[in-house]
Amino acid sequence: LYVEAIRFAFHEESMVRTAVRTVTLNVYHVGDECVNRYIASAPHTNYFSNLVSFFRNQCMDLNRLVSETLKNPGPDSTSAIIAAVDEIEDNLYYFSDVISAGIPDVGRLITDSILMLLIFPILLPSLRLLDVNV
Repeated sequence: LYVEAIRFAFHEESMVRTAVRTVTLNVYHVGDECVNRYIASAPHTNYFSNLVSFFRNQCMDLNRLVSETLKNPGPDSTSAIIAAVDEIEDNLYYFSDVISAGIPDVGRLITDSILMLLIFPILLPSLRLLDVNV
């Protein structure tokens, strides 16, 4: 069930993604060491880096959306931005729930992926650019 569910983790329909998250969180809370090892072993570990990549893309899409809205505000601009922020917020809560499930290897996989895919390549360079402009 877990393997089939994560195949749909990045489905375009948000209700499908919500169902996947429900299934995965239930699996993470089983509390069985064999299940924990299975989740934290290859190739299942790719799910967590793919999840962070998906989150990174959502953040970059929000940045583009805000930039475009500042240049050319439209009638649906505010609702589109709010919807994008809601999706990002949902992902942050999901990350928190997964890490709180108490599987140390999974928590490390997520935090390492956040560092390697989001913080180091995107956030840190943007801070350096801000510092130069000050």
